[in-house]
Amino acid sequence: WQYHATLIMHDSGWLVFEFLSESAMLDTLGGGPYAVYGRPLILQVMPDFFDFSPPDLTKIPLWVRFLNLPIRCWTPLCLSKLASVIGKPLYCDAPTHAKSKLSYARVLIEIDVLGVLPDLVSVQLPNGSTLGQQVLYESLPRFCKNCASMRHSTSSCKDSPSKRKLSSSDGHTTASPTIVKSTEAPPPPSGSCPLATPLAASLPKVTSPSPSWRLPSPGP
Repeated sequence: WQYHATLIMHDSGWLVFEFLSESAMLDTLGGGPYAVYGRPLILQVMPDFFDFSPPDLTKIPLWVRFLNLPIRCWTPLCLSKLASVIGKPLYCDAPTHAKSKLSYARVLIEIDVLGVLPDLVSVQLPNGSTLGQQVLYESLPRFCKNCASMRHSTSSCKDSPSKRKLSSSDGHTTASPTIVKSTEAPPPPSGSCPLATPLAASLPKVTSPSPSWRLPSPGP
């Protein structure tokens, strides 16, 4: 990025970037994607009383775009409902907050990379019609669900149960039932910014339905 930041390293592996101004931090956090030696550098705002314990690398903040979202849905409530289907909504960016770029709404969401990330979210509009809202994930990092590594994808994992076989004494091969955990060193944890200031507007996680705008109920 273009702004100067002081790098502070923690023994647990966290990288803390201290910027000279809040605007520099926000511009950096809203930009990207960033990579170090080909590996993703995932930034997030450092909360108060941050716990420097080893991070859970299966949950990461990721920018998500809701393409061609109807203008009536550009509210904190609607965006929170959409984002809650995918994960935990954190913030929307400045253009989304100001409605200055209507091609897509952009929301920072904490996602679980072990879960299913939908490409389409069904939305029931106030007029009763149903909208299939397209979802685009920005710079979704490679992640292996077998060994929790960011070095390769699940399909190319050598420890995949379908690829692990044991040779028996009679020459036949059988699938190994053993779950093998990766012994490789974990990838560098995500960086964080020292100012706990929202990008534009924070988005609460919404679990209760709204009578005028809601997600369709699943069928029987």
